[in-house]
Amino acid sequence: MNFDPDIFIYVYGIFGAITWLVYKTKYRLTFNQIIFLFFLTRLGILLFQFICYVIGPYYNAINEVAYYQAPLAAVLVDPHYFSPYQFVKYGMPPMFQFWLLGYNAVIFSNTSGIFRDLFFSLFNIAFDFSTLYFIVKIFNARGFKQFSLNEDESAREKFEFGLFFYSISIFNVYYNNVRNFMDAIPIALAIAGIYFYTKNNHAGSAFLLSIATLMKFVPIFWLLLIILKYVKQKNYQTVITYLAIAATTAMAGFLSSAIYFNENPLHYFTEFFPQFYRWSRLSGDGIQLNQAFWYEYYNSFFFIAGLIGISILGFLFVWKEKNGPSIHAFTAITSIYFIFQPWYDQRYVLWIIPFMCLDLYSSKRNFMTIIGLFYISIFIYLVFMHIPNNLGIYTLVTSPTRFVGDIYRVSGQFISYAGFGLTIFYYLKNRFFERQMKIIEK
Repeated sequence: MNFDPDIFIYVYGIFGAITWLVYKTKYRLTFNQIIFLFFLTRLGILLFQFICYVIGPYYNAINEVAYYQAPLAAVLVDPHYFSPYQFVKYGMPPMFQFWLLGYNAVIFSNTSGIFRDLFFSLFNIAFDFSTLYFIVKIFNARGFKQFSLNEDESAREKFEFGLFFYSISIFNVYYNNVRNFMDAIPIALAIAGIYFYTKNNHAGSAFLLSIATLMKFVPIFWLLLIILKYVKQKNYQTVITYLAIAATTAMAGFLSSAIYFNENPLHYFTEFFPQFYRWSRLSGDGIQLNQAFWYEYYNSFFFIAGLIGISILGFLFVWKEKNGPSIHAFTAITSIYFIFQPWYDQRYVLWIIPFMCLDLYSSKRNFMTIIGLFYISIFIYLVFMHIPNNLGIYTLVTSPTRFVGDIYRVSGQFISYAGFGLTIFYYLKNRFFERQMKIIEK
């Protein structure tokens, strides 16, 4: 039996119940209690995994650390891996490649098995805590002039619950400390970049957002909103600052990768975008609904058209905001990207949680509705991994049990899409519909 999901599915249920009880009781925690809960949940799950390994042994063999070693071997030009994974040298963002090399030097070369996974998780905890730290700094800086139009609760009360949720977020615990994805790193860098933006440290903001973008492309849309804000304000000096630093960072990243692989820089850059979509094939014949669609019908021009479309939406978001993009605008544009991008995973909820925790998307009820949808979606994923007869992640993509994958795609993924859709709906409702109604009432 594997720790995930055979043991973890029960932990997941307990955490969900605790979150719901605190929401209903309206119990308020101090900041020190929140910090304690943060480390208790993260370090506790690592200790629990180790205990299960010792007495079980329930070793979490199916996780992303093992998966990362395949593209790492390609980056290291291992002949055994390089032939089937040769596109990886083009398809991986530059900072992702360097992250793999760095972690290889620190973790992969020195540890193995469960100890490798636990060390990996400790690094994720450090970056996850950095995200929590910068969430607090953003709130205290009040860089966003108006969090929401809903005044049913004080901003402080909503933020306290948001911090509590982040401290015990089962999503963060699962994807950062059980599955061991690396998203905690670019999220922390990007949220730090947003904090520097609120403090008008534009050089620092542009650099951090650019580095994060070169690991995961999500923050490029946050950069877009910020740049459009200053274009609207005709602050062209700041626009040039962001564009210059972003362009320089990107050029340095791609040039470094080209030099590492002994490639012509221009050829390396032009090969990157046509090859980038092939990342989705690593997860196995399109287990996700949109992966299956893009696997069959993908054209690189679709991706470019999608980026242009989202950019236009970003333009409209900023032009309708009086003081530039609100925190909800960052969440909405990210949600739009996740719905339409070719490679999807429920873990992408991690990218919108920091913004949502700042003001709970106007109310606790809105927040818990969105979180509840993602909770159900991931629970369905765990259930279908937990079905008897070893119907695990690899079995789901084989022909005899394809129906199980179909059930999962139709239910779990659509529910998570509904969660992203609600973030977009609430944003439009709060920023436009309610404002228009007030104008009509006046």
